[in-house]
Amino acid sequence: MLGDDESGSAEWQRLEKRVRKIASLIWNRQAGPREVNGVRLDCVLEVDPEYWVSVEITTNASLTKMRTDLAKFQTIKHFLMSQGKLAKCFFVSLGEPPPSVRTSAEGLGITVMTEAQFSNQFFNYENYLAVRRSRSFGSSVNPVSGKPDESEYVPVHYRDASTGKTITVDDLADYLAAGTRLVLLGEYGTGKSRGLREAFARLTQSATHKHIYPIAIDLRDNWGTRRATEILRRHFDDLGLSNMADSSIKILGDDSLCFLLDGFDELGSQAWSDDPNKLKSIRQQSLQGVKDLIRSAGGGIAICGREHYFNSSAEMFQSLGLDPEKTKVIHCENEFTADEMQKFLEGLNHDIVLPEWLPRRPLMCQIISSLDEDDLDRIFEQEGGDVAFWNTVVDVICEREARIAPILDPATIKHVLRRIGRTTRTKPQEVGPVSVSEINRAFEAVTGFPPVDESAVMLQRLPALGRPSAEASDRQFVDIYILDGLRALDVIHCLSNPNDGCDQEAWINPLGSLGQAVAASQLDSTEPPKTNLFLAHAKRCAAGRNKVLATDIVTSLQRSSRLTSIDYQGLTISEGALSVLDLATVAPSRLKLFECTIRELIIPSKDPSEVEITQCLIEWVRGVSSEKGMPAWIASSVERFDAVSTLSQIKAAKLEPRQQILVSIVKKTFFQKGSARKEEALFRGLSRLVSQSDINGIINVLLREKILEKVKGGDGSLYVPVRQNSHRMKKMLSDLGRSTDPIWIEVSKKP
Repeated sequence: MLGDDESGSAEWQRLEKRVRKIASLIWNRQAGPREVNGVRLDCVLEVDPEYWVSVEITTNASLTKMRTDLAKFQTIKHFLMSQGKLAKCFFVSLGEPPPSVRTSAEGLGITVMTEAQFSNQFFNYENYLAVRRSRSFGSSVNPVSGKPDESEYVPVHYRDASTGKTITVDDLADYLAAGTRLVLLGEYGTGKSRGLREAFARLTQSATHKHIYPIAIDLRDNWGTRRATEILRRHFDDLGLSNMADSSIKILGDDSLCFLLDGFDELGSQAWSDDPNKLKSIRQQSLQGVKDLIRSAGGGIAICGREHYFNSSAEMFQSLGLDPEKTKVIHCENEFTADEMQKFLEGLNHDIVLPEWLPRRPLMCQIISSLDEDDLDRIFEQEGGDVAFWNTVVDVICEREARIAPILDPATIKHVLRRIGRTTRTKPQEVGPVSVSEINRAFEAVTGFPPVDESAVMLQRLPALGRPSAEASDRQFVDIYILDGLRALDVIHCLSNPNDGCDQEAWINPLGSLGQAVAASQLDSTEPPKTNLFLAHAKRCAAGRNKVLATDIVTSLQRSSRLTSIDYQGLTISEGALSVLDLATVAPSRLKLFECTIRELIIPSKDPSEVEITQCLIEWVRGVSSEKGMPAWIASSVERFDAVSTLSQIKAAKLEPRQQILVSIVKKTFFQKGSARKEEALFRGLSRLVSQSDINGIINVLLREKILEKVKGGDGSLYVPVRQNSHRMKKMLSDLGRSTDPIWIEVSKKP
């Protein structure tokens, strides 16, 4: 029996603090201990002069303890009644009290509750949890039914942007419970929504015990909100729990609530602009409510969205109201690992051995898993790269759909999908949504007649399209991989049908890397090549409304396997958008890009003729490692360059293996701590890239040119940098593939 000594225990003090806080929130009055007529009470609230609330708090719900508190209640009840005051009494215990305690208390008009039951009077989290679990979590839905994805979760890993550390879903939950602010970034279909859903599930398992209650909000449902209170009211209204909105607003700044916010990129305004500064302003305006919620919240926050929605990390932090120093940025891996994907498919009861070229996005796997055995055999027995696989997958999907709905042949289904893909070119959210009327118009544009009942049913279940939620009638593409190739086919259609009106549309979403490759393969298949015809179309689009179609033509021609060079004949494109511009595969000339946005720019080792890229916004430049290595013909803002500070980054810089070895040796000797490198440490890991004879040859070049010196050490040979060459080596690493240093040129030559 704890008796009066109970108040000395740490557990009781924590319980007392929580119960008093809840009581204050329920009755909107300050709650605290009070002595009434000589009786010391744990918690008293004077709701009004004639109505008081008294709460006794215990971690020991025994009958003996109850009798002690009953005596207190009886004393103050009679006293307050003599003063013309009504007393409402609560006996709150940490755990479930014995049935005899409840029976005795109820006979005296005293309410007995556990702490959780008392808390539910203010914020019934169990009700919230029951309803929230039945709804979708962002894009974590079955693409066919639109209902929450019930497939078994395959644990995937995430990456801490600042440390490179591997992060699990359990880590996400722990961070949120500790009050951390998280931003989860990834491309469409990489598991952001599913990751938040799994973190939510883990947090709810200990919500009552830890008193941390996760609230999961789909931001796509919050268009036009400007304040945190609007988001909370809309969220609880949509769940049919409007009465909980007021309670959540009261404790918004408390650390007991943590928020999982799905899809900051799905709040983009319907407005659009070709002006990058206006786009930034539009994004900030659309996120005002989210920013207010994040700044007002006192607990942990996790918010996710597409990797490239913002122009920069600085804009992201500013728009979301997050402090970069106190925010953990976590990246979703763009694909499953081979083991993760194999496990995913095994969970869907498909015996598939993964080929290396198979796209490993979760939603792509769902499409594959829906195919029958014959279709799977056709796909996985074919050898080839991304383009061949993409064509095979799309053809198989369309043929399968034609077997189900014989009213249309596979080619027509493919063209309908292509035309629907065109509608997404103007969508801020990239993959959709596409309305039913837009789908119907695409069907009519392809077939020449509106859909009848049977074809309308077919359109509602078109492959590669899914519902964003169970309640939505709209559709969206379930994977950017499929969509990108369809857009490429549409580019070819526009070039072959100049009167189709493509050049009069204002697209905003350019072809991705796969789409460029698919379009390039189609362009290469024409006999003879129709380069001049393509350029004429690009000039019309550049001078008209469809700047993005003009840039798509350029980026696709630059991926050609038949061309070695191309004269763009003075083509100038302003205010266009390019995902990847590869200037290293085909040598361009007489081309100007002005005030365009370029996600990735791959520059050649040799300067092209009469090419200018000015006043553009470039997210990533490949081929140089710093601004000092930038050529004069590029006068634009660049957010990042090829990093070569680690071996993995060196490998990712698109250098030849011998160039990677040279960069690694120079980095270790000149630009890392220490004045010398042991032979074993200098060569460690390099033999995976080239043979030992190649490594020795590169070392000999550096020794011969007196870049390094070889001296004897206590445990073998040491390689010492000749420091007077530091500036030369720094410039070589800045220039990378563009370097004209004789050592770079010699090492780059194949032995």
